[in-house]
Amino acid sequence: MPSYFGNVYAAYKTEYSVGNAFVVSMCGLVSSLGGAYLADRWEASGNYMGKANICILSAVLGIPTIGLCTLVQSNFYFSLGMLGLEYLVAESWLGPSITMVINTISPENKGFAVSAYLFFATVAGTIATELLNVLQD
Repeated sequence: MPSYFGNVYAAYKTEYSVGNAFVVSMCGLVSSLGGAYLADRWEASGNYMGKANICILSAVLGIPTIGLCTLVQSNFYFSLGMLGLEYLVAESWLGPSITMVINTISPENKGFAVSAYLFFATVAGTIATELLNVLQD
């Protein structure tokens, strides 16, 4: 996102730095805690798909928000607001997904499973970034 905002909104570098720090830290924190809280509450009420539903909902709700963030290029503050909204809805998947991995793996393999999960999630994010760069050119 820094490259995108730097290219599209070159005059707003300082505002982006401050805004992005707020979005990543505060919106990411609220999203992570909110997703974990909702997933636990849904599961406690008998909805055993609660954790999976949070993961699915966060992915689905993240699509329009990141789309609006990047496709509407006429207003910096609107794009930054959509980035914040994207973090609020789309970053809630990590806690429930790791919990699902931990709950389904045998005790002797939990450490390896979580490490492999985080590794492949990071690799997927890196590949997606490069893929977008290729598609953009």
